[in-house]
Amino acid sequence: MKRIPELDGIRGLAILSILLWHCIAPRLDLSLDWSLQLMKGMNLAWTGVDLFFVLSGFLIGGILLDQGRANNFFQVFYVRRALRILPPYFLLLLSYLVTKMWLAPTKPSEAAGLLVPSPPLWIYGTFLQNFYFAGTGASGTPWLSATWSLAVEEQFYLCLPLVVFLAPPTRLAPLLMGLIAAAPLFRILLYDLPPVPGFADYVLMPGRADALLIGVLGAWLVRHEPARQWLNVHQGWLRLALLVLLAGVVVLHQSYLGYIAFPMMAVGYTWLALFYGCLILVAVTATRGVVRAITRLPPLRYLGNISYALYLIHVPVSKLIYDAWNGQSDKVHSGSDALVMVLALLAPIVMAALSWHLMERPLMRLGHSQRYRFDV
Repeated sequence: MKRIPELDGIRGLAILSILLWHCIAPRLDLSLDWSLQLMKGMNLAWTGVDLFFVLSGFLIGGILLDQGRANNFFQVFYVRRALRILPPYFLLLLSYLVTKMWLAPTKPSEAAGLLVPSPPLWIYGTFLQNFYFAGTGASGTPWLSATWSLAVEEQFYLCLPLVVFLAPPTRLAPLLMGLIAAAPLFRILLYDLPPVPGFADYVLMPGRADALLIGVLGAWLVRHEPARQWLNVHQGWLRLALLVLLAGVVVLHQSYLGYIAFPMMAVGYTWLALFYGCLILVAVTATRGVVRAITRLPPLRYLGNISYALYLIHVPVSKLIYDAWNGQSDKVHSGSDALVMVLALLAPIVMAALSWHLMERPLMRLGHSQRYRFDV
């Protein structure tokens, strides 16, 4: 299986939008007109996690469709996923534990805000934090707040093989479409679930399954020969579909809906996932065009390569930098404030790059030394 460079660029777009939302948007003083306009422009940047969901479905669905009949599929699949996901994740949990035990008592002003509230650590170690978040209506400790989406994906990885293996090949696409349609119905039915309406929909896997399954459907389309030929021949129609979906995204952008607003749950998230799924299809099937050119940009692709660790650490690292800057305002009012914001943006990127080169990439190579075997 060859690496598709455009998918690294897509991943880079996803993490870039999340960095903008978490590292820049909170620092804007909305009483200033330029800050307010910039904030309005960045609306929907928080949906970078939805792009990650669609991309994860596309990649994992592709692996299942390509390798699912291997004799040792489960062994190789889960060994590779463990080597890819667990080391950076457990290092993050360790950093939280160390900070809570030693740094917070001596420097409470720098760390306390990142460490409270303090849910039981075992819920993070077992990837059950999204259930805890749904039950409490809160995102737990800010140090680990980003990990809810990782729990969603891990739970999806456990369920998806059953769908792919049990469904007859001729029925897989209709089944995927039915499950995609069921996700917004799930969100509508559970919207009023206490303690915070809409929050359980946002963090529980069935409520995000449409984005993940749209990615899987995209993986099926590029592997199903008649569908792939149609996509290759009718690129104009595919781009038209992308433009129509983009128009709907613009409407959502200008509506300024909150992330747990009912219209987002009923329609918005599925529409966004369809747009992101179509974007991925254009990126991987087009031989030219704006989407292909953007997603092949080397800086964006590199950002995509380091995106996993960057996603995990960007919140605590950027927050600690702001808090450690003696007397520095957390809003951008001056050149020195902007300098701190840039530093808070660059520091997690540098740390994620080190993680990629020193740990993640070697472990990925180790994982790929495990080969899928097929009966001859």
